[in-house]
Amino acid sequence: MGNLYFKLGNYKYALNTFKEIKKDFTNTEDEYNLQKTLISEVNVYFELKEYIKCKEILDSSISKIEKYNDRELLTFTLCLDAKINEALNFSSSARKKYKKAIKYGITNNQLRVVFTVIEYGNFLMINKDYETLNELKIETEKDDFQKLLEISTTEDKMRFYKLLYNYALITKDNKLNFYSDKAEKYNLILKNKYNLYQVKELQTRYKLQITEKEKINLEQLHEIEKKRLYIVLLSITIAFIFVAYLFQRNKTKSKLLLLNLEKQNIENKLKDIQIKQQKGKIKKQETDILAQTFKTIEANKEIKYLTLDIENNNPEKIKILQNEKISKKYWEKLIKKFETINPLFISTLIEKYPILTKGERDFCCLIKMNLSNKEIANLTQISPESVITKKYRIVKKLNLKKEIDFNQWLNTID
Repeated sequence: MGNLYFKLGNYKYALNTFKEIKKDFTNTEDEYNLQKTLISEVNVYFELKEYIKCKEILDSSISKIEKYNDRELLTFTLCLDAKINEALNFSSSARKKYKKAIKYGITNNQLRVVFTVIEYGNFLMINKDYETLNELKIETEKDDFQKLLEISTTEDKMRFYKLLYNYALITKDNKLNFYSDKAEKYNLILKNKYNLYQVKELQTRYKLQITEKEKINLEQLHEIEKKRLYIVLLSITIAFIFVAYLFQRNKTKSKLLLLNLEKQNIENKLKDIQIKQQKGKIKKQETDILAQTFKTIEANKEIKYLTLDIENNNPEKIKILQNEKISKKYWEKLIKKFETINPLFISTLIEKYPILTKGERDFCCLIKMNLSNKEIANLTQISPESVITKKYRIVKKLNLKKEIDFNQWLNTID
């Protein structure tokens, strides 16, 4: 493929192809094919006029090629070496190398020697060294060379006789017409072949262009696939990160929710404890009030009995004892104290049952304290029957059902 690119003048692709092939031969340690590829590479560099690079490669390759006894390759290489020295204007070195290449080619019966003779002859014509050119002409008239010339390409035959024709023009050689006829003959054959070759070359170029387009299309498809794969991988990565983020966020939310629930539970427990403590204090205060109330009621009873006993005997003492009797306003003070330790009870009655008077609300406080009818009667200086009547009036005023226990109903109000 590299040599085909070279023939079609596509030197860039030829060098790229040779570069890839060299890697394979280097990896497989195939020294012979590596050297052949290097010589093909030199041929491309020669057309690109990079003669120094050509010489550097050949200087290290010729000795290696000689080991493989590939006569055709060595003949080609020696001729190429001579042409490179000619291009670098190393005339003396070029002469020696041309002679070496021609001698080796004729000795080993190599067709390539015909091309080498033509190149050497043109070199001598340019340098006007007709004497050496005459010696070369004599050498080519020998049978060994003539046999090779006979089977060489039409182009080489035409070029060979054209070289001798030009030489005969200058030196007035008597074979001028012979050389002219031969050159014209092969030139005509070559033109016919060239027309056919042009058709084939156009076909080859067309196929090569199609191959190149297919190659470019494949490379583009490969790039598109690579980009698609990259996009897919990127999308998967982003999706994974997003899912991981959502999972972590939900996990964090769950933790915060649990922490908030724990915090709420702790706060509720603290509130319960505080409420219990507050209720305990209230209960104790209520108990103290009740104890004091009961004590007062008992004292009131005792005074009443004593009053009856001495009613007819000592009026002065009766007056003193009556002064010791509980004031009617005492229970009002008791209600105020109850309001202090049970503020919600009074405020609830006012809010929900505004129809009740203050006296009725105070009476409800005494019932809330779980005092009996008799205890309320002694405390408020009325009869037990009046207490029952007062209860009945309040129940009727509140429109409570008959089956409701008034005392228990009051206990449901905080």
